[in-house]
Amino acid sequence: MRGVALPDPVEVINARNALIESLNAIADGNRDAAPIEAAVAAYRTAAGELPEGDVAWAFAELVEALTHAVRWIDAAWSAQEDANRHATAARLRADRVLAAIDDQWPSALRDTAQQLATLEDHGVPAQVADRLRAVPVPPRLTELYRPSDQSRFVVPEPAEVSTPGAAILIRQHGEPVMRPTVVQPHALHQFEVEARVTEWPEEADSLEITFLRVHPHNYLHASDVRFTRGALTQPLEIRVAGDRPPDDPPLKLTAKASFLANGEPQPVRLVGNTTLEIVTFDPDTALPADMPTAALRLQQMMNEMTNALPTLASDVRRDARLLLEAVVRFAHTVLDDRLGQGDDIDEAWFQRQLQQFLQADHRIGARLRLHERRAGGVTDLALGAIVLELKVEKKTAISLDAASLRYASQTTQYASAGDCPVSMLAVLDVSPKRAPAGVMGNEMGWSSPETTSGQDPPFPSLVGVVVVRAGFPRPSDFSR
Repeated sequence: MRGVALPDPVEVINARNALIESLNAIADGNRDAAPIEAAVAAYRTAAGELPEGDVAWAFAELVEALTHAVRWIDAAWSAQEDANRHATAARLRADRVLAAIDDQWPSALRDTAQQLATLEDHGVPAQVADRLRAVPVPPRLTELYRPSDQSRFVVPEPAEVSTPGAAILIRQHGEPVMRPTVVQPHALHQFEVEARVTEWPEEADSLEITFLRVHPHNYLHASDVRFTRGALTQPLEIRVAGDRPPDDPPLKLTAKASFLANGEPQPVRLVGNTTLEIVTFDPDTALPADMPTAALRLQQMMNEMTNALPTLASDVRRDARLLLEAVVRFAHTVLDDRLGQGDDIDEAWFQRQLQQFLQADHRIGARLRLHERRAGGVTDLALGAIVLELKVEKKTAISLDAASLRYASQTTQYASAGDCPVSMLAVLDVSPKRAPAGVMGNEMGWSSPETTSGQDPPFPSLVGVVVVRAGFPRPSDFSR
């Protein structure tokens, strides 16, 4: 041992617990920044030196950014003229964390850094406090990974050049863009880009954003964007010249920024999410055919699954899409044929009908399995690694959210026993209806039940839920 004093882990844990109590108060709506400021200072003292880029350093930095955000709310409520200086301080502190962001950090740290870097809403500090209090930050118990005291050859660092920083926010129809963003091929789509600059050089005339891509410009078009000091929101035009298969990876546009001074570019360090991902959707060719809202929602769900589980095996993705698409087509058939109520309609009837429908799809066929023992129970249907659980509601109509809350945990238990994070749930609702049906795009979505793995696990469990509506009267019966 080299005699380096390590932090007392008990003191660190006690200081962090006190800090969590302060975060609890902020999450509950408290606007007093003094307790949390004192708590984070005590935490830094107990934890000792926190190297920049370390997860504990990022945690402490974001808590201090949060204190500025809380002061901003309090100053705004007190109608102080300079209230916005606190919000600016919070954004700059969060920008510093974003510049050192590491993919190995807990997702809550990365998300809260982005929230604070784009702070605009008074509800954000409470949300950030709620997420930060759940971030696991272990105390350092060993000096094993501290730098050696022995001298070593060090390459001289080049003279540091101050590079101004900037962040961009891209919106469509007034809302932040999704990841990925869905566009219609061949059409010109209008977006809005807002730039936020930490320091605008005196000699700079404008800030220019260009988008790098691997595809030819005549296939993937993105206009350049130029900002001036007084105009930091500008339009962006994007066009994809052809549609792409739904399972192809998204097209990517990566932003690059530079200040222009006397026609010469000067580098700018962009922070935050600088890559725009794009997928195409054509209602005339998308599957399931002739069901445009269901086809669009299906594509959105596949994108959501990719975001949540980026390393998911391709065969699991394929089977998830096949089951979702086939169950939605079955739901459309049930609605169009006006399946009514009947004493013989139960889970066994539902399973027989859906099994025959799925096996008629040549992409599924004999690969569909039924009645397998899993986790001490018996599954209904399965395709590859994906379990499809079936339920029937006969008396009371059930919403998509209620179906998820009531049945998704059972489905997840079956799936987890097979070490698969994706499963499916189909609920046949044959209860008497007094209102007409909505479109199929409203009857499908993901549920993510709480599991024993805790909040924000690296591999969340997803249940694709489809509600199959039946029990409707004749359309003419809705006329009064």
